[in-house]
Amino acid sequence: TGSSPGELIDRNAFDFIHPEDAQEVRKAMARLVFNRKGVERQEFRFLRKDGGCVYLEAIGRPVVDAEGVLTVIVNARDISERKQVEEMIRSQELSLTQQFSELNNIYSTAPIGMGFVDTKLRFVRINQVLADINGLPVSEHIGRSLKEVAPELAPQLEPVYLSVLQTGEPVDNFEIHRETVGQPGQMSDYLASYHPVKDESGNIIGVSIFVQDVTDQHRLEEQFHQAQKMEAIGTLVGGIAHDFNNTLAAMQGNLYLAKMYTDESAPSMEKLRNLENLGAHAAEIVTQLMTFARKGLVKMSEISLTGLVKDTMKLSGSLIREDIEHVCDICDEDLIIKGDVSQLQQVIINLLSNASDAVDGTQQPKIVCRLSPFSADTAFLQRHPDEARSRFAHMVVEDNGCGITESVRTHIFEPFFTTKDVGKGTGLGLAMAYGAVQTHKGLIEVDSTPDHGTAIHIYLPLEKVASSLRASTSTGGPGDEIILTRQGTILVVDDNEKILWATEQVMQKLGYRTIGAGDGQEALALFNQNRDKIDLVISDVVMPKMGGVESVTAMRKTRADLPVIFITGYDKEKTVIPEVLSASSAFLTKPFSFAHLNELVANMIRADASKKTE
Repeated sequence: TGSSPGELIDRNAFDFIHPEDAQEVRKAMARLVFNRKGVERQEFRFLRKDGGCVYLEAIGRPVVDAEGVLTVIVNARDISERKQVEEMIRSQELSLTQQFSELNNIYSTAPIGMGFVDTKLRFVRINQVLADINGLPVSEHIGRSLKEVAPELAPQLEPVYLSVLQTGEPVDNFEIHRETVGQPGQMSDYLASYHPVKDESGNIIGVSIFVQDVTDQHRLEEQFHQAQKMEAIGTLVGGIAHDFNNTLAAMQGNLYLAKMYTDESAPSMEKLRNLENLGAHAAEIVTQLMTFARKGLVKMSEISLTGLVKDTMKLSGSLIREDIEHVCDICDEDLIIKGDVSQLQQVIINLLSNASDAVDGTQQPKIVCRLSPFSADTAFLQRHPDEARSRFAHMVVEDNGCGITESVRTHIFEPFFTTKDVGKGTGLGLAMAYGAVQTHKGLIEVDSTPDHGTAIHIYLPLEKVASSLRASTSTGGPGDEIILTRQGTILVVDDNEKILWATEQVMQKLGYRTIGAGDGQEALALFNQNRDKIDLVISDVVMPKMGGVESVTAMRKTRADLPVIFITGYDKEKTVIPEVLSASSAFLTKPFSFAHLNELVANMIRADASKKTE
C-alpha cells in the first residue's frame, strides 16, 4: 500500500477501499456482524498512498470473546499480479491463433501456474510454473488429460472443469490440498480459478486455469490462530493460578501454625507434614502454569547456555534409564544468552523427561541432546518471516520413540493436555517449556513422525556482545540457623483476609507484635501512627486503593532504611519494584514457605538492629 503500519492504525479501512468496491465490502462486513459466524471472502481495490491501487483478496472471520465482544479478523493478500494476468487474458481477442505470441509471453513470465484445457479436458497450453506443480515437463502435458498427468487430482478437478464448460460460469478460489511433488509426506495448498474461454461465435472451447501456491500464507494464518489460542489459554490459566496462589498461601500459613501447636511426637504431626508436602507439590504446578502464562517472575542475567546445558545433563541420570542410549553433542563455543537459570533448567528437564517416556517400549531407545550456534537461513526465515534476529543458540532434544501425530501436535503446548496414562503425567511439561521460551523471546519448533521419533528445537537469541560472566551466587533462602529470640513489631499488609490473618498469627506465635492492614492506604496511616515502633513491613504488592510499592515509597520518605518484605502473586506485569526500593528489601512469591519467611524476618530485623548500633 506504500503506507507504514503507523499510518494505517486507527484509520477507517473504508477510507482506503475504492468507492466502486466499498458497497460490496460493507455488505460482507454487515453479514459477519449480523450472523456472528461464518466466513466472507471479497476481492476489492485498495488505494495506495501514491494514488494508485492494489487488488486485495480478504477473508473475514468473526471472533466473539468470553464477554460477548465481537471482533472481525481479516486476512488479506495482494492478488494484483493475478488480476493483471486475468485481465490481460480476458482483454485479448477470443481467437487463440491471433494472440499466440502475446499469450506465449504471458504464460512464460507469469508468477502463477497457468494452463488451458479443451472441451475433452486435454491440455493445450501450460506454463512452467503449473508443470512444476504437477511434477512433469511442459511437453508431457500437451495433448494429455488430467487423469494422465495428475491422476490423484482427477476425481476432484474434473467435475470443476465440466461445470465451467457446461454452465459458462467461472469457478474462483477453489482450494486444492495435495502432496508436494518430490517431497513425500509434505503437503502443499493451492488456490485455483477456472474461467471459460469462448471463440468469436461465443462457443465455449475450453477452460483457462490459474493456480497460486498459498502454502506459506496458510502456514502464517495457522501460526496466527495458534498464537491467539495460546494467548487466550494463558490469560485464563494466569487468572486461575493467581487465585489458587492466594488459597495455597493461606493454607500453608495455617499448616505452619498447626505444626507449631503440635508436639513433634504427636501422631498428627506426620499427617501435617504430608499436607505440607502436598501443598508444595501444588505450588510447583502453579509455578509451571504461571511460566506457561508468562506471568512467572524471572531473573534475567547473562549466562552461559553451554555451561548450563552441560551442568543440567550431569544431573539427568535420574530421568534417563540406564537402557537408553544418551548422546550429548554440546558445542565448544561459550554461547552467552540472557536468561533465567532455573526456568531454562526446568525446560531441559521437562524435555528429557518427555523423551524418556516417548522411547518406552522402543527397541534400542536413544535420546540425543545437541547445542550449537545457529545463523538464520532461508528455510528458517520462511518459517518465521517476522523474525528480525539472525544469531541464536540452537538446542535440540531428539528421541527415536513413538512420535506425535498431526492431530496431537496442535495441542501439545496446551496445559494439562497429555497422551500419557493417568498418573504418569500432568500435561504441563511442554506447556511450561513453551511459556519459558516465549519469555526468553525465543522460538520453539516440533519435528515429529509417528513411530519414528520427535525432535524439539529451541532457538534462544544470542547476545551480540558477550560480556564476562561473574561467578554464580546462591539465590536460595536464608540458612538453617534457628533464631530462638523473636522480638519487634511487624506491619503486615495484604488485601486477602485469610493470608493477612495467617501471617499475623504465625508472627505472633513466634513472639512478634503485629499490626494488620488491608491495603496500602490503611498501612500508610498505621505506619504514620506507629513510625518509631515498627521494625519491619511485610506487604503485598498489588492491592486496591494503594499498592505496596506506593505505600512503602511514602514510608521510606521518613524511614529510608525501613526493612520491607514484598510479597506478590506472580503477576510480573503489575509487580515492577523500582530500583530505589531494592535496598533493605526482600521479595517473596505466593505461595511462600512460612519457615522461609520466619528466618527471613528474623535476619532482616537483626541486620537492621546491627546497623543502628554501629
